[in-house]
Amino acid sequence: MKYSPGGLIDVEYAVQYLQLMHGHQAPRLRTPNTLKAIVALGQERVLKPDEMSGLQQAYVFLRGLIDALRIVRGNARDLVLPPQDSDAFIFLSRRLGYAAERWEDGASRLAADMTRHMAWTQQFFTDRFGAVTQD
Repeated sequence: MKYSPGGLIDVEYAVQYLQLMHGHQAPRLRTPNTLKAIVALGQERVLKPDEMSGLQQAYVFLRGLIDALRIVRGNARDLVLPPQDSDAFIFLSRRLGYAAERWEDGASRLAADMTRHMAWTQQFFTDRFGAVTQD
């Protein structure tokens, strides 16, 4: 969730790249707070409204997912998701508030949201900065 394509690092790096590219012209972009930087990039029209919204949503979702994963795992070291068909993944979905009549349905919704946010982030990053190769 942090290092995978479209993960949290892609959101943070995209924001930081844009801050570096435009911060010399707009002092309000010079903030270490990612959410404030996203808003400032929107206000400066570096980001379109849908890009600003997409980055905000992806950042909040991924940050919440990582925080919940740390709580579920009981440590901050292991950020690898459990298999989507496991009890641990169902527990993670419950921790994040994906309640459903059947817990498996909540887990399926979490998996769909993960896919959606990460695909959007990866596409944004590629559109803005070009394709990135994975070694």
